[in-house]
Amino acid sequence: MDQFQVKSSKDLYHLKQSDNSYSEIILDAKLLHQNNLLRYGLKYALWNLPVNGKLTINTNPHLSFGFKKDYIDFWQTSLEIGNSLKNQVSITEFNKKKGIISLVKNQELYKNNGVTLGVVFSGIKEEVEVITIALKSLLSQEGMDEIPHEIVLCGPKGYDLSTFQEKGVDITKVKFLACDFPTSPRIIITIKKNAIINQAKYNIVSISHGRISFPSYYLKELFKRKFDLITPKVIAKKGDKEFPFLDIGLIGSYDIYKTAVKRSISGPFIKKDYLSQFKYRVPYIEGSVTVFNKETCPILYNENVAWGEAEDVEISARAYYDGALLDYFDDLICQTNTMKYDPELNFKAQLKHNILSWLIDRGLN
Repeated sequence: MDQFQVKSSKDLYHLKQSDNSYSEIILDAKLLHQNNLLRYGLKYALWNLPVNGKLTINTNPHLSFGFKKDYIDFWQTSLEIGNSLKNQVSITEFNKKKGIISLVKNQELYKNNGVTLGVVFSGIKEEVEVITIALKSLLSQEGMDEIPHEIVLCGPKGYDLSTFQEKGVDITKVKFLACDFPTSPRIIITIKKNAIINQAKYNIVSISHGRISFPSYYLKELFKRKFDLITPKVIAKKGDKEFPFLDIGLIGSYDIYKTAVKRSISGPFIKKDYLSQFKYRVPYIEGSVTVFNKETCPILYNENVAWGEAEDVEISARAYYDGALLDYFDDLICQTNTMKYDPELNFKAQLKHNILSWLIDRGLN
């Protein structure tokens, strides 16, 4: 096995997509700090190391215990390592003067035992068509004979699943999870999402709204990958055109109880090189599709927070502060079959979008 060095975001993408196992990985934390990407470097490195593999972090030496505008101190790197890697590593070198931390991976926690594919459903007749499309896409997944899995439809008590059977859905392969929750004056959908997480048989738990359908490789890819909390890419189709929809979002701060420090961006504002956009913002999962690893991200939705109250930002923030990696699987392409807005921009809207994108890339908006 070889040594690998991380010096750029290009190296991070390589590790994320790699099936290799390296004997040693060296991270340039000074560079990663500049773009708020240290956790991505640490997690991707860990996932590409075997047990007893070595991880070396070159970071800034210790100067003080204060906060500086232009300097990430040694203690801040050490804090991030402890919080995100926890007991998966042992420290073999801790040199504050030189800014070197060396670690050895001592256990492998990312072992998937199966996938729970959960869909939330309101029970209204207007949703039947899109739920049918969603269930059929989940029932035709590749690898279903080999991969432990379950399909869970979470809807109101007393709902008759024969509605879907009449439309060609094999309901014998769908588990119905009855769950009612308050809808007035606030819609507490977090109760329904937690019901799926709590009842899930497997450690990988995908929760989606009924409007989402899935590619045939979705189950297979989720089962083989390592992650904490992710969203796949979600597109909308209009005629023969495809448009980015709600999947990963970027916000100026996780403190959602005050005015925004930066414009929140998602959909068409998310670039292919999305890691480059983390310099001025923090990520959150938009909520069309949210996928948890219950073993490494054991977190539930806050049932005191309702739909439309940034419930997805709130859970993303708690996951982040607990050391989870919020990631974007842009090669897993799902589709929304209803749209909250018209994704196609007219000339004036496209011009405005281009100007905002230019400002956003430079941290000016």
